[in-house]
Amino acid sequence: MKISKILLLLTIIVSSISINAQRKLSLSEAISMALNNPSVKKSANNLDATSEAIKTAYGALIPTLGINGGFDWAHSNYNSKAATNLSGIPNSPAFSGDSRSWSLSVGGDVTLFDGLSAYANIHSKENTLTSAKYDLEN
Repeated sequence: MKISKILLLLTIIVSSISINAQRKLSLSEAISMALNNPSVKKSANNLDATSEAIKTAYGALIPTLGINGGFDWAHSNYNSKAATNLSGIPNSPAFSGDSRSWSLSVGGDVTLFDGLSAYANIHSKENTLTSAKYDLEN
């Protein structure tokens, strides 16, 4: 009975040594593995996206300006011979005409006061960028 307990203990020790055995990595292999880690790539992408979000938040402070233009041309030609009554007399005289129109519009938008929410949004995006930097470092 005592021998079976010792044999069981030796089996557990030998199996745990073989399970915990790990190969040693060189520094370049470890760096390569870390750079290919999906969570590292995700953190780097979040950092880029957050940097762009800060630019968008600053863009909300800039006034907008828009210019639109258009041109329309229509030609009408009515032949009186095509529209006659039963006696052959034209219902209306023949006519031909052109119609042209141009349009130009300019518009803009300026936010005078929004309760400083644009500045709060910028501050929030900068805090998110700092968080993303810390996340990438860890």
